[in-house]
Amino acid sequence: MNDYIKLDWNNQIAYIASEDIYFTPSKEHCSNSYQFWQQNNLTDRIRQLSPEQNLVIAELGFGYGLNLFTAMHLWEVTRTNSQSQLHYLAFAPQALSPVDLAQILDNFPELADYSAQFLAQYYLILPGFQRLQLSNNVYITLIIGALDQTLPQLTGLVDFWCLTQFDWLNKNYQLANCLAELARRSKINTTEFYLTTNEQLSSVNLIEYGFELIATTSTGNNYQFKHITTNLVNHQCQIKPYYNYPPNNLNVLLPRAKQIKVAIIGAGISGAATAYSLAKRGFEVHLFEAEAQVANQASGNYQGILYGTFSAFGGVMMDLSCTSYRYSNYLIKSQLNLDEYGACGLIQLSHNPAQAKRNQQLAQAGFADDFLYLINQQQIEQLAQSKLVDYSAGIYFPHGLWLKPRHLVSALLNNSSINLVLDCLITQIKYSNNFKWELFNSQGKLEDDFDHLIFCNAYGAAKLLPELTPFLRRIRGQTTNLNLSKSLVDCVVCGDGYITPSSNNLATIGATFQFDQFDSDLKLEDHQQNLTNLSRILAEFDPPTELANLTGKAALRVSSFDYLPLVGPLAIWEQFKQDYAKLSQDKNARINTPCSYYPNLWLNIGHGAKGLLTAPLSGEIIADYIQGTPLPCSEEVRLGLHPNRLYVRQLVKRQDCPVE
Repeated sequence: MNDYIKLDWNNQIAYIASEDIYFTPSKEHCSNSYQFWQQNNLTDRIRQLSPEQNLVIAELGFGYGLNLFTAMHLWEVTRTNSQSQLHYLAFAPQALSPVDLAQILDNFPELADYSAQFLAQYYLILPGFQRLQLSNNVYITLIIGALDQTLPQLTGLVDFWCLTQFDWLNKNYQLANCLAELARRSKINTTEFYLTTNEQLSSVNLIEYGFELIATTSTGNNYQFKHITTNLVNHQCQIKPYYNYPPNNLNVLLPRAKQIKVAIIGAGISGAATAYSLAKRGFEVHLFEAEAQVANQASGNYQGILYGTFSAFGGVMMDLSCTSYRYSNYLIKSQLNLDEYGACGLIQLSHNPAQAKRNQQLAQAGFADDFLYLINQQQIEQLAQSKLVDYSAGIYFPHGLWLKPRHLVSALLNNSSINLVLDCLITQIKYSNNFKWELFNSQGKLEDDFDHLIFCNAYGAAKLLPELTPFLRRIRGQTTNLNLSKSLVDCVVCGDGYITPSSNNLATIGATFQFDQFDSDLKLEDHQQNLTNLSRILAEFDPPTELANLTGKAALRVSSFDYLPLVGPLAIWEQFKQDYAKLSQDKNARINTPCSYYPNLWLNIGHGAKGLLTAPLSGEIIADYIQGTPLPCSEEVRLGLHPNRLYVRQLVKRQDCPVE
């Protein structure tokens, strides 16, 4: 089920399924939460953190968030340095509706400073992983879905487990299975957790899972454990070591004797989002752009739209789209002024039989109405405020929007920790003997050396790493701007093409897809194609006849052949071919050789036409990789984005170039 939990209210009491009490107002709720943290010495744990350490708490059974908000309060008043981060991972089978959650939290005014921040970002809580960032370096990842499916998908390791709703947990997940997963995700000698349960633990051999019982209350119902060993615990993938985390980056934050210096190549949406994610965590970021201004390539359209590849049948692309959608939506709204984006909603028309089938399947998948719902012809025209060609149905995304991408890029780079260098084409990279990356341009070596190097420069990455060339394809796209005295639509409308509401009398229509052209010149025939596509959407559209006067943007989008971006570390291809040559004979070959990665080198490229959706979250993924903190996505998505998947596929297929 993908919809929100709906509560029934009667005299301030919330019922679920009209029978069971879900919430009753009581100040004891808050005091019990503080008592829980006190019994587990949370304040001492926070106070003892050094600047290079972060604290990771995971809660199974999030409820309405009291443990989170009390932990945030203790974090704010206790921490002794401003660099450490609190990563709070909250598991829940379903999310409460925003309205019901806000009504419950109204009963706790003493926590209003924390709950208000949370509620501002609490929308579009789709199945899977949802990353929120609050003040005081608090990162929250909501993980929505059945626990037996989501817990094994957790990335990273946990310092502290919170299992105060273990009675609920036992109904959904057997204790033995749960302990096995907790052991796999726990740090050694640092993970303590506390639970209240009626489960008979005598039948469970705790040592088998690497735990010891360290405390029990007088009632016999409260238990505290500590994870003491890694015996039988496997944090890495021994069967497929080429997907493991790079050495020294799993659960390790580099010492901060001095600020870690990161170089990013490419100042489009990918580079800006990655720089933003790293700068807010205290890294010194140097961003190099070959052009004279930022967002001059595919991120340079006058208007872009926030849209994803959504499917009723799941999969990595759907999981990535769902995880990215809320994150990018809130990021745009928090960074841009009201005249730089339009939160107008988006209609996906059922403009052909295949799209009509997909729309119907999505509408029947049980998603919450704040994500999408099916609309008919009358509703389409009411929302668009325009007469459309006769489409019987469509899907409406209430949080769909348009934005000015270059403005977003500039806003993300507005940080004193980011040093932007324009007109600087990087022509060579070298990893030096002092464990630093050296960068060169036409004038020679740059003055600074860097601890990490991140490629966000689309196809330009292949010029510095030629082994990537067979795996990247360029797709030419052209948009057209219409000069209008009055907007043709009130929301974004997508069919064969798309049209945005106008901003400053300019609307954007597009976009062409061409796989055999690689120039960036505006072409009249592409303007004509965009206008023709728009005529198939708007019934009363009168296209201009003077195409030569039209403006727009032509650029090359870069995509992988499986349409998933390349996000994460990259192996050294020549060594990879030798180490995993057996894959060419047996794709399931068990190979234990550790993967030889480029040291501290990362990719965030290949987003195609969906860069505004997936690049910002991918910047968070890169930041978490570098810091050793849990990623804001499932393990399945991490593997689906891993650049080494392309090398594996090439060996398995035993050919030089990938096949679509």
